Amino acid sequence: MDNQYADSDSDATPICRERIRIQYPNVANLREMPPKSPRPPAPAAPPTKEFDPTSRFIRFLIAEYEEGGGKLKDLAAKAGLAKSMPSQIKARTSGASFYSAAKFARVFGYRDLAHLVAAAAVWAQQEDQTKRPSGQETPREEAVRLALGYGLTVEQIDRVLSRLPSPDFDNQDALWWLARFHEERSLDDARAGQEKAQRYVETDRARTQKLAQDRIRNKKEQLKEARREEAATSASPARHRHRAS
Repeated sequence: MDNQYADSDSDATPICRERIRIQYPNVANLREMPPKSPRPPAPAAPPTKEFDPTSRFIRFLIAEYEEGGGKLKDLAAKAGLAKSMPSQIKARTSGASFYSAAKFARVFGYRDLAHLVAAAAVWAQQEDQTKRPSGQETPREEAVRLALGYGLTVEQIDRVLSRLPSPDFDNQDALWWLARFHEERSLDDARAGQEKAQRYVETDRARTQKLAQDRIRNKKEQLKEARREEAATSASPARHRHRAS
């Protein structure tokens, strides 16, 4: 069939010299992105820091204080501590030292640090009923480690351990030992205060004695001067009569 033609025939579908360009507005130009490098694994979380039962108990009291509507800055002011101290203990970034624990004891209604430690012992026993795994440090060893961190001297610790030997006191927990160490340091502080007061008394006594001696010496000098003046006055008429004769 001569009159038949196909769409591909050049006469039927002539090739256009101009191409139709379609542009879509508001379409961003797409770039070929380089392949993403694998994301490095997240660092492992640091191990949870363990604190002594007294610090944990103080953290518990701080939480109760906040739940009752108290402000941490007001708590720090009442205790006479830095504003950040309650927040640090609450956030587990710091434990309580002997100094800060003694300050908190007064604010939370305890007579002194020893009574706060005793209350913390009861609280800790109720909170943690699990037994210490074998191979870990004994309560005495734990208390020694914590006491050294609190600033006690080896001499103070040795005095306590010598008075409370093993095995007679091996059944005591770490908080009980910490209280004994604190008592020993308190005794040292009291002795140091007494020695300072005694030095002050002796210094004051020496100063008083020196002032008394200075007064006696001045009186003697005044007496000598008065006698010299009296002798000079008595000699003057005699010389005058001798010249007249």
